Amino acid sequence: AMLRGWEPPIVLDKDGNKTGVKKPDDEWSKDEDDLALGNSKVLYAVFNGVDANMF
Repeated sequence: AMLRGWEPPIVLDKDGNKTGVKKPDDEWSKDEDDLALGNSKVLYAVFNGVDANMF
C-alpha cells in the first residue's frame, strides 16, 4: 500500500463502476478494513519506529 498510496473504499454503482464517493466506514468489507489497518500500521512504523536523530 505504501508504494502506490492507499485509497479509501469507493461506492460502486449498479454496474460495478466507481462513483468517486467515499464509502462510509461502517459499510467497509472485512478486506477493505484489513487494508486500512495494514496501511495504518505501516505508517505508524515509518513515522514512529525510526529515531529522529538518524536524519
